[in-house]
This record gives sequence, structure tokens and C-alpha cells, in this order.
Amino acid sequence: ISYVKGYSEAIQNGLIDGQKKEEAMQIITREAARMERLTNEFMQLARQDDVAQTEHEPLVLAETIRDAICLVTQQATSKHIEIVQNFDEALIITGDEQKQKQVWINLLENAIRYSHEASKIILTTKQHNDQAVITIQDFGQGIPAADLPHVTERFYRVNKARSRMDGGSGLGLSIVEQITKQHKGTLKIDSTIEQGTLVTVTLPLMEES
Repeated sequence: ISYVKGYSEAIQNGLIDGQKKEEAMQIITREAARMERLTNEFMQLARQDDVAQTEHEPLVLAETIRDAICLVTQQATSKHIEIVQNFDEALIITGDEQKQKQVWINLLENAIRYSHEASKIILTTKQHNDQAVITIQDFGQGIPAADLPHVTERFYRVNKARSRMDGGSGLGLSIVEQITKQHKGTLKIDSTIEQGTLVTVTLPLMEES
């Protein structure tokens, strides 16, 4: 807020012009977007804390994930990242559609953000016993081993300086973990520096009547 306020006042008072004004406008836009995202994530966390709000219905897993992919495609395209889909179309889970979609949006945005230019992200769904197993594999920066146990903690950021610049708040994976637990699932993250990150989500399949 201080950045937005300070630069806005400087522009309004004519203290910044030319190229400096353009740079100031970019900072204002970036910081406003970061605040918007942070506010949205706070609201999501507040909703996740109320387990009673989770309403379960049958969901075709592949369709739910594809909806999320559509929303992040532009972000991937801007970095020339290919999203590869290997889906078992028959998998059906029970869950809250909007919350499930938020899981895949958060995980995909993370994968895109920390992937290298012109790389790929591979999504796979498969059945193991009575569980749906979903993996998201990127080939990006990776996460240091010392940070892995903490990445789902609220506000934890692996690279704090980079996260401030790209809009990360340290809430995305916390939201993913909470929603996954509400759906009686598990979240596992494996990563190697400069080789990439593999996120595995396991969810119960819908029971046959």
C-alpha cells in the first residue's frame, strides 16, 4: 500500500515524469495486483477454515482440472510452457467443485511461476486401488530440501525477494493442503534444485452405489 500511495502522490504532484513515470506506473500496477491476490487468498483461507461450507458432489476429475488449465493457459503461453495432459477420463471423485478447481489453479500457477522458459508441465491422473492419484511435474527451479517441510505453512516463502516481485504471498500451498484435507486426501511435494518439482495429490474416488 505504501508503494502505491507514495508513487501515486509523486505522479499527482508532478515529481515524476518521462521514463521514471512509466516505471512508477508499472510498480503501481504490480503492487495493486499483488494486493488483490493477497486479499483473495485471505478470503479463500477464511472459507477453508469453515469446513461446514464444503459441499460434496460427483465431479469428473479430468474436466475439473481442464477448467483450471484454461484459466492459466495465458500465463503458460507467455513463458512458452507446454502443459501436457495425461488423464484417465473415467475417474470420478466427490467434492466441492470450486474448491477443487482452486487446488489445481494454485498448483498450476506455482508450476508455471517457477518453471524455466520453453519447458513443460506434465499433469497425470490415474487410479490406484480406490484412490485417484494426480501428479503435476515441472522442470523448473526446484525447492531446497531444507524448505520442503515448510512450504505448506501460511506465509512461508522459499525465495522471499522473488516472491514479492512475482506476487506470491506464501498462502497458495496452504490453501491447497487445507482443501485436500477437507476432501480426505493427501498432498506430497518432492523437489530437486534446478531439476523441478513433483506434486502428488491423492483423493478418494466416488464410492459405487
